[in-house]
Amino acid sequence: MRGVSNDLRDVSGAVAWVDAEVAGAGLPEEARNRIGVCLEEALVNLITHGQAAEDQKGIELTVTADSHGATILISDCCVPFDVTREAPPAAPTKEDMHEGGMGIRLLRAFATEIAYASSGGRNTLAMIIRPNGQDIKASASR
Repeated sequence: MRGVSNDLRDVSGAVAWVDAEVAGAGLPEEARNRIGVCLEEALVNLITHGQAAEDQKGIELTVTADSHGATILISDCCVPFDVTREAPPAAPTKEDMHEGGMGIRLLRAFATEIAYASSGGRNTLAMIIRPNGQDIKASASR
């Protein structure tokens, strides 16, 4: 497990830590790249938009991996936000393209499965990435 500070400067370190954790699992580069994109998007959104008392978000990462895929758990103490229940954002037009606003779309495109749960004051986003995973299944429990 690794804690993540409420600081965007810690995102690259968290992504590097997860990459090091999955490095020995035998996952292909394409899966590791998708893991990095999903993790970065989820953490940036959480740090930027997550609402918590006195900025005490309590962000924690857990990762497990083998040659069949990786599961990344991001837990926090923020106000619950179920990414699996959010309507998919509309496809942006060329005029709409700007930095930001694509996090949910990227999670859904790059993760094989995503799930969300909120219990006991903690929220957990689970992202499962398998090699060449294209389908997404979203689930939530409260």
